[in-house]
Amino acid sequence: MSGDPTLKPLIGFFQFQDRMLDRLIEGFSPADWTHQLAGASHALWIVGHLASMRMGLARKLGITVAQSPWEGSFARGSKPAAEGGADAADLVRAFHHGGLVITGGLATLSAEAGQAPFGRKLPDGSDTVAGAARFLQWHEAYHLGQLGLIRHVLGKPGVA
Repeated sequence: MSGDPTLKPLIGFFQFQDRMLDRLIEGFSPADWTHQLAGASHALWIVGHLASMRMGLARKLGITVAQSPWEGSFARGSKPAAEGGADAADLVRAFHHGGLVITGGLATLSAEAGQAPFGRKLPDGSDTVAGAARFLQWHEAYHLGQLGLIRHVLGKPGVA
């Protein structure tokens, strides 16, 4: 089955963001992962949040992905202190696994399946599976930018 060609750019964006995450966290010490900026989330929470979001999107794409016990600890509205029993390496692996299953799912998602209801309206007004994939790709880029800021505050070299 051939996928919806309008979703093809998202595949490249998610793949790019996989590579960017690795560059953004390169050289992080254990303390760096939980360095808290005033009023902001720490890196561990951000990566857990993104991994959790990727797993949720994969499920909406119709892909069977086991629920991890830590996912609820990184849900929207959860507190950055929550770690949910997962360490940074677990969360990074889950982020990358989520990327693989999402890009595979997007490659074969038909236009009709993409128009299926997502189950809730997102901040940009999207309420379909395809619209949610577009919004969540942007959402992920937003949070990767936060990791770049954390990296800068920690005095690490930039990745641009």
